[in-house]
Amino acid sequence: VSTAMVASLLGPAMKFESEKLQHHVGLAAFLHDVGLYNSGAIKTSKNLMTEDESVMSDEEKAIFRSHSMASADLLKMVKGIDLVVVQAVAQHHERIDGTGFPEGLGKSQISRLAEVVGIADEFARAVKKSLQSAGMNPFVYMESITHQKFSAPVTNAFIQVYVKREFTADV
Repeated sequence: VSTAMVASLLGPAMKFESEKLQHHVGLAAFLHDVGLYNSGAIKTSKNLMTEDESVMSDEEKAIFRSHSMASADLLKMVKGIDLVVVQAVAQHHERIDGTGFPEGLGKSQISRLAEVVGIADEFARAVKKSLQSAGMNPFVYMESITHQKFSAPVTNAFIQVYVKREFTADV
């Protein structure tokens, strides 16, 4: 739910002015991890809940790295869910520098909607980590990754909404 809230606030800053596009943002962000929860493994693994690969076993990493496609596959079966939403869910862990997953897509291959869900998911996870670790500042973390991992329009929208500064160069 936190990812959906963060993403929904980014929509207007991204100039997603149509009600349909705002709906797509919220729906994709709300359902982005449904495949992870549907796997059943989440019930037996606290490590999957953290989404921190550094503490995961190889089996957990494989489940985690496949969850975005599993989520998209589930959503394809639901009547009425637009393919734009399915694509955003499938790509929400992709990053413009090619380091994301499941396919390692690059800048021009990732939908803008997926980037919005991705940055919202990163921020929601960083806030959650900061509550568990006193030395973790989610804003410092986001500043360290946004310029390399997300396009300038998405980074600028995030900064406008959550930090109130603007980054001008495009990666």
